[in-house]
Amino acid sequence: MMYRKIQKNTDAKVIKRFSLLELTGLAALSWVFIWYWGPKITSYSIPLMATGYLLTFAYIGYISPVLIHGDDHRYRGLSNWKTLFIRTDNFKQSLYSFGIITLVGAILIISAALVKNPSIFQNFNWNTFFLKLSFYLLSSAVQGLFTMFILMRLIDLSSSDPFQINSDNPSGITSRILLTALITGYFSLMHMPNFPVVAITLIFTPIILWQYFKTPNFFMLICTHAILGTLLHRIYELPMRIGPFYANPDRYIIREIFPIIGKVIGSSW
Repeated sequence: MMYRKIQKNTDAKVIKRFSLLELTGLAALSWVFIWYWGPKITSYSIPLMATGYLLTFAYIGYISPVLIHGDDHRYRGLSNWKTLFIRTDNFKQSLYSFGIITLVGAILIISAALVKNPSIFQNFNWNTFFLKLSFYLLSSAVQGLFTMFILMRLIDLSSSDPFQINSDNPSGITSRILLTALITGYFSLMHMPNFPVVAITLIFTPIILWQYFKTPNFFMLICTHAILGTLLHRIYELPMRIGPFYANPDRYIIREIFPIIGKVIGSSW
C-alpha cells in the first residue's frame, strides 16, 4: 500500500470517512457550480466566485493531497519543482505509451474530419488552433488535478493499490478495473448532456487511465488530453460544451470570473 502521511497515526476507518466526505463534497460542489451557479454566474460577486474557484483548486491540488493525506507524488504523476513538477524517471516510457495513444487518436480524429469536410484545411486558422491548444493544456491540468484527487481518495476507500499488479498485490488488477470504471463513469456523467463527448469519454478514458496506472506521468496525461481535445474541437469541429451550456453555447463561467481569459480568446471560438 502506498505511503500517506495521514495513515501514520490515523485509523483506517477515519481515513475512509474523510475521503468519502471529500469526494461527496467535490461532487456536490461541481454540480452546484456547473448547473446552478453557472447559468447565472454574473448575478453573483465575480471576485467571490473567482476566489472560491481558486480555493477549491488549491484544496484538491495541494492542501488535501499534500498537506492532509501526503499522497505519494509519484502516483500523482508528479516530481518536485526542480523539474517543473514533471516526472522524469519514467518520461521516456510514458512518452512512448501516451504518444501512441495520442497518435492513434489524432489519426482517427483527422480522418473522420476529412470524411466530414474534405476541405477542412483550406484557409485553416492555425493561430486559433494553437491558442485553443494552449488553453486546453491549462484546462487539462486543472481537470487532471481533479482526476488525481478523485483517484487517490477512491484508493483510500478501496484500501487497494491499482499501480502494482504482482504476487504481493493480487487485488491490484481488480482495483485497477474498478477504479477505471468508476472514474470513467463519473467523467462521462460530467459531460452530459453532450452525448457525442460522453461517448468519446467512455472510449478514451479507460485507455488513457489504464496507461496512467502503468506509467503515471501527469505531464503526459494532460498533453494527451489537450491534443485530442483540441483536435476534436478545432479539426473535427465537435461542440464541446457541457451541462446547461450545451443548449446555451454563448454562455460561459471561466470567461466571466476571469475576464482576462475572455479578452485573450475574444471571438476565436
